[in-house]
Amino acid sequence: MAGSFPADTRFLAYCSQKKGRRMGVSIPAWAHRVTAPLIPRRGLDLFQRVILGLSQAGVRRPDRISALTQLHPRLCAYIIDQSKHAGLLDRHGEITQHGAEALRTGTVDEDTEWSVRYVFSDPRTGRLWPRTAERLTDAYVLHRARDHVVIELGTAGVPDRVRALRMNADPRRPAPPAADQVLEVVRRDRQAGLNARAQEFARVHNLAPLADLEEEQATYGTRLAADEELPELSRVTSIGDPEPVEIVGLIQAASADGTGQGWIAHDPFGVGTNAMFSEMIILWSAEGGAFASQLDELMAEQGSRIRSSHGKSMERARAQAETELIKEFGPGVRRDPGVLGKLKDLQLAAYEPGREKSVGVAMAASFALFEELFFRLAVAYPMPQDQAGPLADRAAQRRHRSRGRTGPPLYWPRGIAADTIRKAAEEIGESEVPIALTGASSDDIGRFVGDARSRKGASFRTVLAVCLLSAARRGDHPLRATVADRPSLLADLNTLRQIRNGQQHRLGSGSVADDLQWCRDLAALATRQLLTLPPATDRI
Repeated sequence: MAGSFPADTRFLAYCSQKKGRRMGVSIPAWAHRVTAPLIPRRGLDLFQRVILGLSQAGVRRPDRISALTQLHPRLCAYIIDQSKHAGLLDRHGEITQHGAEALRTGTVDEDTEWSVRYVFSDPRTGRLWPRTAERLTDAYVLHRARDHVVIELGTAGVPDRVRALRMNADPRRPAPPAADQVLEVVRRDRQAGLNARAQEFARVHNLAPLADLEEEQATYGTRLAADEELPELSRVTSIGDPEPVEIVGLIQAASADGTGQGWIAHDPFGVGTNAMFSEMIILWSAEGGAFASQLDELMAEQGSRIRSSHGKSMERARAQAETELIKEFGPGVRRDPGVLGKLKDLQLAAYEPGREKSVGVAMAASFALFEELFFRLAVAYPMPQDQAGPLADRAAQRRHRSRGRTGPPLYWPRGIAADTIRKAAEEIGESEVPIALTGASSDDIGRFVGDARSRKGASFRTVLAVCLLSAARRGDHPLRATVADRPSLLADLNTLRQIRNGQQHRLGSGSVADDLQWCRDLAALATRQLLTLPPATDRI
């Protein structure tokens, strides 16, 4: 995009260096020189800061303050009195909202002064930037071309070269800004500085995050604060003609956990981020061309870096998870790679308890562990022959008939009745037996116990039925001890199955962290049994 301003246009730089991947933009603007109100700020002295801090903590009597600070009580009383006159404390000595702000920012207001400053308007829309500048600060230009400019930020010892794309601009000279617009710009500029100082103060002193100080988008001329004492509008005047300038702005790719558009619009005037700049970026990107291409390249490269970084982070996280799992279950868990893999998935989900999709990952891993547990139990603890033999024979006969073989007609029961499986579960101590888990047919069970080749394709209900029928007849079956530890095991497994199959969304009213802990408890129960059985399958 070619700049439309004159060839001798001044390039201004108010922004600071930014580390990481970024792209530069040379933003056209008209600089208006105006007389504007300036409300200076002075810093809180050490004594005021101590008094305000103690007041906020509930210590307000001069004698108690004196005992804590070793200052004379009369001096403490004098500082309290002066703070009340300044509106930092109320008549009871409690800190006011103004005092709390002063404590956060470390500054207090003084009387309004007037100064000559610059305000800037967008040539395309005519809107004013919500910032002022005392002077036009020229950038150190290394090279200028029709479509870009190369400038150097930083210091001579630490130079930072930025290539900035020049954007189109309307060369028509705009009208001077209205007085109320200038006042609104001054107010917003002042508030942005206070917000930045408050956030920095909170960060340095490890305080709780402040309320959202995101800059509101300006609609100048109608946003003056109703409770502010406004300076005289007649004293706001424009001096000379507006000057065309281009201001360097930086766009940085957001981090992997960033929100919004995926990029950060750093304030071209060096105060945090800027909503007006963000709107311009969206508009320029929608128009396509060189700007959209460069922004896409920035995002693509950052995405590649994020994926690479994410891959390395995941490797470290999985190594940490393995260490923790070995501490919990012993080194034997390494000899069962399938079980260890599912446990790692669950552990990694537990590292991110703020993400609801972590619960889905954890539930899938827990259910897979129980699928493997029941399969191994069904193989290691088969049904007694007097029970398994007839089922296998009937399944074989039916299989022969389905292949066209002739023979006497057979009576085929619909399968082992659901109440038979339910009674077997109750026999080993199950408190609740969901109907959905008792629907295995006699043919499926017969094929499982009679044909080893068909086992891997068996459904969960079939394998579960084999385990329950076997455990009801065998006093040494490990499932009896597992159910004794958790009598609601089948009901819990049915919940896992429903969530895995999309029939249910969440456990209930508990938090994500509670759901993850529920999954971990179930998985630990399965794992302790799995590690006593030979890892004879590759199902997981």
